[in-house]
Amino acid sequence: MKPKAGIYIKFLPEDLNVPVSHKDSSVLDVAIRAGVAIDHTCGGNATCGTCVVHIEAGLESLPPREGQELELAEDRGFNDDERLACQIHPISGLVVRRGKL
Repeated sequence: MKPKAGIYIKFLPEDLNVPVSHKDSSVLDVAIRAGVAIDHTCGGNATCGTCVVHIEAGLESLPPREGQELELAEDRGFNDDERLACQIHPISGLVVRRGKL
C-alpha cells in the first residue's frame, strides 16, 4: 500500500489513525482496508444508509452532500455531522465516529 502523502483518518471509538492509500476513494474504502467495522450493505452506492458516520473533526473541509447522499440524508433526517462513509473522499484531519448514535 502506497499512502497518500501524510493523509490519515482517525476512526473512533477505536482511536485508530489509518493512513489513506492512493487506492482509497472513500472513507468506507479506508475503513474496510483497515478492518474497521462499518456496515455497508449496498456496496458503497449510497442507497442503504448503513455506512453513516459522525464527523467529529473536518466537517468544514468536506463538500456539501449531493445526489443520493443528500436525498437519503433528507429522507432520514440526518444531523449535519452525519455523512455516508461511502460518499466522503478521504481528507487530511478527518475524524469519524462509526455507527449511528
